[in-house]
Amino acid sequence: MSSVGSYESSGEDFSEDYEVLNQESFSNTSIDFEDIQEAILGVKRTILETEVSSQARKDLVHKLIRLRIKKEDLENRKYFQLPGELESLGHTFLPGDIKHTRVVFCDECGGTLWHLLQTIYSCKTCSHLVHAQCVNSLRRKCVGAFLNNFDDDEEYGYFDGSLLFRICPELSLAEQNFSCAECSYQFKQFGEARLCDYTGRSYCSNCHWGGLSPSPARIVHNWDFTPQAMSQAALQYINMVSKKPLVNLEQINPSLNAVIQEVGVVARQRKQLLSMKKYLMVCRIAQEERLLTQLHEKQHFVDTANMYSLQDLIDIDSGSLTQYLEAKLAIFQGHITSCVLCMAKSFVCEICVDRTTNKDTLFPFDELVEVCADCEAVFHRDCFRSCSQCPRCSRKKEKKGDFCSVFTVGIN
Repeated sequence: MSSVGSYESSGEDFSEDYEVLNQESFSNTSIDFEDIQEAILGVKRTILETEVSSQARKDLVHKLIRLRIKKEDLENRKYFQLPGELESLGHTFLPGDIKHTRVVFCDECGGTLWHLLQTIYSCKTCSHLVHAQCVNSLRRKCVGAFLNNFDDDEEYGYFDGSLLFRICPELSLAEQNFSCAECSYQFKQFGEARLCDYTGRSYCSNCHWGGLSPSPARIVHNWDFTPQAMSQAALQYINMVSKKPLVNLEQINPSLNAVIQEVGVVARQRKQLLSMKKYLMVCRIAQEERLLTQLHEKQHFVDTANMYSLQDLIDIDSGSLTQYLEAKLAIFQGHITSCVLCMAKSFVCEICVDRTTNKDTLFPFDELVEVCADCEAVFHRDCFRSCSQCPRCSRKKEKKGDFCSVFTVGIN
């Protein structure tokens, strides 16, 4: 969708009203309140000129809603803005002491940050560090600007809240007009260009310091954790979203569970976790003990079995995630097998219950059990595979047939 001023029905008279909606200006969160108000009035006039029930009018209404949200945000910001807070190119800078045990450098000029002698600003969204004198000469937009998105037209390039899963989608220097992909610095020789393995674009030495990080694409497709050279913006972005569940292994590389043993183990553990969640969600005692809050660091583990964060994949490779899940599963299983309320929801294998005196209680997360896909009853795996159909489902069908026959006789 293009900017509002590009609609044919808008005319040239109102082009100035929509100047604030252009991509470059709207991405800057320091837009004046008067500019937003003027843009709202311009959109209202254009809405009245467009055809009723047309797609153009619907798009303009959505634009108006987003502008009003932006206006309200600007009105309320003065009540929440901290002393010394500065905004520029999507960054929200705060002055303060930068406590680092190593030497740190300004992300704009590359100079040393002497936090004991200088005022240093840090973006609270992307951790962009700059000198006070560099705030007014920023080149890099905040890679976390998508978090404060009020406009669907805004384009954030490679930093839109998702991860790239193409291995180094390299673009030639000719396609980049022999300029840096971030600051547009014109390369004078090929040796000046530095390739970013994440975006596939070339950068100058000011925007690409040779920092290393594992590539999400190489991890997902090749299970390769070798650190690759990336631009500073890519390193900031990956560090910011590394703990967000953005990787759907089942969709991107479903064969990884079978090829990589560690991934298969974690996948089984997560399925067990989701089975235990059903018991803990309805157990009054478990809710009082707040057992599920022990997974607050990895909330996505109790929501789905397929979504992983980049940090999860790194922890799988190191083995720490397997140990983490083993500890949590032991706690949850210990409660379920000792809780009276949870034990009341256990199962007994209906196939072998008459042939043995040892009536084991079964749970869906136990080893060597099989769960019926229709009625979710639990059986011993060998017993279930020896039957042609689930005995519980058969019994339900028989009862349903008897009920229907009785009902039919009553009508006659």
